Amino acid sequence: MIETGRVLYEQYCANCHGSEGQGGTGGTLAGELLDAYPDPAAQAAVVIAGKGAMPSFAGLLSAEQVDAVVAFTRAEWG
Repeated sequence: MIETGRVLYEQYCANCHGSEGQGGTGGTLAGELLDAYPDPAAQAAVVIAGKGAMPSFAGLLSAEQVDAVVAFTRAEWG
């Protein structure tokens, strides 16, 4: 699941959040993710619905793919 999440992150998320989660046009994930979203379900909800400038990925990513991205980001930068 982590490797699938890595591939999906690189495809859909890294352009805004940075290849190392350092942020850019999107928010910083590295070192801040667990503080912002201690509950993985809350993080997944943002990926699905979007928030602020972040677009919704509903319809682009399946629930399993969202879970994989969440698992990867939490393992990598949580």
